[in-house]
This record gives sequence, C-alpha cells and structure tokens, in this order.
Amino acid sequence: NSNDRMHCVFECDGEVAIPNNSVATHLYRIAQEAVNNSIRHGAADRIRIFLSLRGDRIALEVNDNGSGLDREAMMQSGLPSKGIGMRAMEYRASLIGGQIRIEHRPEGGTMVSCEILKGGVV
Repeated sequence: NSNDRMHCVFECDGEVAIPNNSVATHLYRIAQEAVNNSIRHGAADRIRIFLSLRGDRIALEVNDNGSGLDREAMMQSGLPSKGIGMRAMEYRASLIGGQIRIEHRPEGGTMVSCEILKGGVV
C-alpha cells in the first residue's frame, strides 16, 4: 500500500570501531534480518537500530513497535519455534563471539540484541 509508512532510524552512541569487515558484515546481516522480521512477522512501522560501546563490548540492538514474537502461537500453528532467519542470526552471532537475545519490550514490540567483545573474536 502506498499509504503505508515505515520509520526506521539508526543511532550510534559516539564512535564505535568495528574490528574488521567480517564482523561488520555479520552485524549488518543480523540487523537486516531483525528488520525484515519486524516488518514481515511483527507488522512494525517503527524500528530503531542502535550501536554502542558497553565497556569492553560492542552492542547492537534492533527495537520495533510490532506485535512481537509469540513462540506459543508459532508452536500451536505447527511452525518451528525458530525460523531460518532466527537460526541465521544466532549462527552469525556465534561466528563473531556473540549471542543473540530476543525479548518482548515492556512498551510493546520486540528487541533483538547482539553483544560482542570490542576486540573481535580471538
């Protein structure tokens, strides 16, 4: 629908140096998949991508205002609790020493986050 609007912003908390192109690519693909899921499955129309340093870690967060992930409904409908996209995000995070967290936001929607060591994978 041409009247539909999507508001997506990227924010970076100061300068965040990504260790190398491989790590940058994996973080980009994780963010891309989280955004795709927000639109396709969560019907979100507001998405915020945030990159920051937290001590010795780089943190990527993708927050949306969509319907969130309802794992029980997915299980009852016969769908696997983790789709291909979710498994791909977990795999990419593991390659760069990170871990994906997916949580319902108290104000509604979903937060997908990935934290990695600032220096990259050893």
